[in-house]
Parts: sequence; C-alpha cells; structure tokens
Amino acid sequence: MELTKKQAIEEHRKMWIWIAYAIKNKEDCPAVVSRYDWKSLIVDLKRHYLLNYKGQKYKDIHAYCFCCEYARNDTYCVNDICRYCPVIWSGSTGRCCDKYGEYEELASLHGYSDENRRKAYKLALKIANLPEREDV
Repeated sequence: MELTKKQAIEEHRKMWIWIAYAIKNKEDCPAVVSRYDWKSLIVDLKRHYLLNYKGQKYKDIHAYCFCCEYARNDTYCVNDICRYCPVIWSGSTGRCCDKYGEYEELASLHGYSDENRRKAYKLALKIANLPEREDV
C-alpha cells in the first residue's frame, strides 16, 4: 500500500490516540482487561483498530503500523526501514524498537494496575504526538 508521509503520520496519530483511550477506558475495550502482557495487548489493539476502523484495505500493513508501512515503501531492506520512519522516537537510536523508547517502555509494563494503565495511556498519547522527521 502506498502512503504519503502526511497520510502515514495522520493515521499514526489517529490510531495511537484511539489506543490511548482504549487503555484509559478499559470497560470500552475488553482486551485491556483480559490480556496478560502489554506488548501483546498493543499488537491486539493495533490489529483491532485497523480491522474495525480502517477496514480490509489496511489489515495487512507492515507491523500494524502506518509509519512502518510508509518506511517499507521507501526501502526493500526490511532491516533498514527504521531509517525511513516519518516520526522521531525518543530512544538513543530513534527507533520504535529502541529499549529506551516510548514503545518499549509501554510494552515492558508489568501488570494491569491502575497506575500502569495511567502510564500506558500517557505513553500512547506521547507516541501519538511524536514529532515529524524532516529528512525522510
């Protein structure tokens, strides 16, 4: 699927805002209550969003991520797609999979306490509002 940079960023923001509110309003999202780890939950929420709010056209985007899908279109080397991500992640490598980045911090939370749900909500909003990378 061909996405423009602008489309990828807009869709990224919409999806992560939806994820944030799904986490915050756990009664609206049974998956939040029933999952046992945050990393699996985030993948499930991304998949749910794509299928239920975007339709069949988006069900196979790379890593269930609009930014990854955009970056993949710029390169044939799957190991190098992070270089073309249209947003800037805060970790030391600037990649979503950086162990010091927002996504890994969210994925590494342990348990579904109210405190962790608040942290997860804030991290998801932070991910939604990551700054745009100018050099891609």
